[in-house]
Amino acid sequence: MSLSPSEADWPGEPPTYATYLHLDHLLSLQHPLAADVDPRTRAAEHFFIIVHQASELWLQQVLLDLDAATAPTASTPPGARHEHLARAEACLHLMTAQVEALDHLPPDAFRAFRAALGTASGAQSQQFEHLRARLAPADGHADLLREAIAAFARWQRSHLAVVARLLGDDGGTGGTPGVTYLQRRVLASDRVHS
Repeated sequence: MSLSPSEADWPGEPPTYATYLHLDHLLSLQHPLAADVDPRTRAAEHFFIIVHQASELWLQQVLLDLDAATAPTASTPPGARHEHLARAEACLHLMTAQVEALDHLPPDAFRAFRAALGTASGAQSQQFEHLRARLAPADGHADLLREAIAAFARWQRSHLAVVARLLGDDGGTGGTPGVTYLQRRVLASDRVHS
């Protein structure tokens, strides 16, 4: 007989808050690369990392809920579709708030660690691309996903505003033209969903 993941992780003992959430591991996943510069830069980069890591976790949840909401009706209990869609929308609102929290990252603090990013870029997020494709009208669920699509658009516009403030006319770290690249993507997304 095989143990369930929870039994394997905590043999003989119920989980605690810290063990259930794997907090030791979770809190060890932030590694600012410009950490040796000064405390302000380290804190700014740590903040930047957390916002993006948390965004990836929320993206994972949004995709999970959208998949469940659009699953064949026979496998979806009554009322569950609304539950999944409402949660996905709520997660997208949280992601917008997180991006807006980056307003507390001054451009000079960002510039102090930006070189450490190398070519790392949010444009490389596979989950973001999956979500973009998932919310495309061709997916066949545009009416059902209307609120999630609107929340996604708000998140993209908030992200664009933060990037414009932090980058100005500088190019993106992933080799993109920066703000102009994001503007084109947001406008294209708005046209597709209007």
